[in-house]
Amino acid sequence: MGQREGQFAAHLDSPLTAIAILAILNSVQQWFRPEGRCSLEQVTAAFTDLILRSVAVDPGPPRAGAAVAGARCRRTKP
Repeated sequence: MGQREGQFAAHLDSPLTAIAILAILNSVQQWFRPEGRCSLEQVTAAFTDLILRSVAVDPGPPRAGAAVAGARCRRTKP
């Protein structure tokens, strides 16, 4: 639907793109550690930005909370 409406890049293979996104998301459980350098909120924001900017025709500016170019996650105290 998003490709037909011009929101997602028409050249992308929908099933392959869906598999790639699921692979990205499903891998988090293998490496994420709550005490690690990135909070779950930081990972969520970065992955959301990465995925949407990868498939969108006009991704616009980075989403709030997403890492900017050259930025690194740093564990923030709760």
